[in-house]
Amino acid sequence: GLVAVEQEMGLLLGGLRAHEWQRLGETVLHSGQIGDRLVALAGVPVGPVNAALGAQALVTRYGVRSLISFGSAGALDPVLGLGALVIARQAVAHDAGVFHGQRFVPSGTMGRDARGRLGHRRFFEANPELVAWALRAAEALGRQVHTGAVATGNQVISSTARRRWLRQAFDALAVEMETAAVAQVAMAHELPWVAVRAISDMASDGMILD
Repeated sequence: GLVAVEQEMGLLLGGLRAHEWQRLGETVLHSGQIGDRLVALAGVPVGPVNAALGAQALVTRYGVRSLISFGSAGALDPVLGLGALVIARQAVAHDAGVFHGQRFVPSGTMGRDARGRLGHRRFFEANPELVAWALRAAEALGRQVHTGAVATGNQVISSTARRRWLRQAFDALAVEMETAAVAQVAMAHELPWVAVRAISDMASDGMILD
């Protein structure tokens, strides 16, 4: 199952055969065939809650066996240029934490472990086999590709200072608004997941929002 912001999935939908779709709440679900594979896609509005709703809809409606988050991201690592691909080995919710006075302390995302105990998870780990598969596909296209952590939050980052803090606090390559939420749904259902993100901006003071 693939989860993406609706505006970023047009090319993929164009290659979908036997295409069917339906709306479920905020999510538009698409199903069909790409090559010899049956696939299901969730088109969602921007943001982690919307992404989680879309991922859960794919699990509930289609019983998908894996989840892939894809779309665009802002660069945190200055090495990354526009158009570079980032494949997530980890995802972290960068805005989950506690403010102590003026200081923010990241705590991770609350959830249950395999024994049903509540606790906080700082990072979600992507499936190594899916990461390797995504790497091979990106390299076959001749694209600049990097692997590492991706930071997810319910914020558009257009701040050089905040970009530096995110890089330092989480050692993340890129920042976006969906991956950690998709990863949390995958972990809840014991499904493998991966994320593929293309750098669209530098998450800096000069970024133009449209």
